[in-house]
Parts: sequence; structure tokens; C-alpha cells
Amino acid sequence: MNIDSNLEIATQVQQKFEFYFIALIFTLLGLSVQTGTLGQDAYADLFEILGWLSFLLSGLLGLSRLEWVPVQYNLYSHMSGWEKNIKTVQEHKLSTGKNQVIDTNRNLIDIDEYVVDQEDKILKVRERTYSIEKSTQLKYIAQKGLFIAGLIFVITSRSMEAIFNIIVTLK
Repeated sequence: MNIDSNLEIATQVQQKFEFYFIALIFTLLGLSVQTGTLGQDAYADLFEILGWLSFLLSGLLGLSRLEWVPVQYNLYSHMSGWEKNIKTVQEHKLSTGKNQVIDTNRNLIDIDEYVVDQEDKILKVRERTYSIEKSTQLKYIAQKGLFIAGLIFVITSRSMEAIFNIIVTLK
């Protein structure tokens, strides 16, 4: 498969970013749990725990997304192969004028029937890839949202005492 070098670079950068982002999420989760001090203020504790849960869910969504990326590429590969097969048999039909070809099992098959069968497979797999793609996009949106929420919750938890001290001082 001949891939545009810019597309290849973009894909590599995207993959590296996704791994980095998941590592960052779990690192922040671990760090916030290790440095968390519960029991001083009920609201601070609530925000701290919400932050931990947000980081955890964000990381798990990221792992789920990564789990489905190879599945998507595998399905794309199948579709590409079937499209190539269709093109090959149609070119064979045009060049030879014959409407039959020998398949991989050494059976003589009708090219038009073969094309319809391959197109049906492509259609079914395309629907599946669309479903997976939509799901991974929603997971990514949720992952980013939960990551940001985790940051906000932990920062709020850790800064509550300082904020209250500033408010009291200003009064």
C-alpha cells in the first residue's frame, strides 16, 4: 500500500499523542492519589475523589479506544482487499471478454456474482467500521472532558483552603 508521507507522519504523531495522553492521565491519577490528603474538609474530599474518578474513567476510555484502533485498521484492510479483487476481476472481464474466473478454491465463478458478493461484504464491513469509528470518537470526546474535569476537581480540592483564606482576608 502506497501511503502519502505526510499522512504517514500525521498518523505516527497522532498515535504517539494518544499513548502520551493515556500515560499522562494515569500518571496524574497516581500522583493525585499518592499526594491526596483526605479528611480535612468534606467539600475538598468530594472534589478530590471526583478528580480521581474522572482521571480513572478518562484513562479507561483511552485504553478502550486504543483497543479498537487495530480492529478498525483490520476492517479497512479487508475492505481494501475486496475492492482490489473487484477491480482485478472487472479488468479481467474487460480484457478477456470472459465472464468467469477461477477463485482461490479452484472453482469457476461468475464475475458479476463475485462482484455483488464482494460489494455486499464491503457494505457490511463499512457499516461496522462506521459504528466503531463513531464509538471511538464519542469515547475520545468523553476522555478529554473527563481529563479536564479531573484537573479542575483536583485543582479545586487542593486550592479550597487557600481560596477560603483569601476570601476571609479580603473581608
